Amino acid sequence: MEDKKSNNIDMSWKGVYKVGGISLFVAGAIPFIFLMIVIVTQQTIPVPAKKALENPTIPTNLYLLATLGELLLLPAGLALYLSLKEVKRT
Repeated sequence: MEDKKSNNIDMSWKGVYKVGGISLFVAGAIPFIFLMIVIVTQQTIPVPAKKALENPTIPTNLYLLATLGELLLLPAGLALYLSLKEVKRT
């Protein structure tokens, strides 16, 4: 017999759960996009300072892409917290 307390996910947060799942999917795709950009543009990691100062566009875009990937983990963490907050702590 199932315990009814184990299935008490608050569905009023359904939108947060969806956004969290989508953000995890996109955050998982960002490292592949990052590597493809590095390969296509033939960048060296880390970018030498002289090369970065001559053309800062590509290193800046790579940094912004990595930052976006990290920021996308915030809604996923919130969704995980909200979905698990009623679960027994033990």
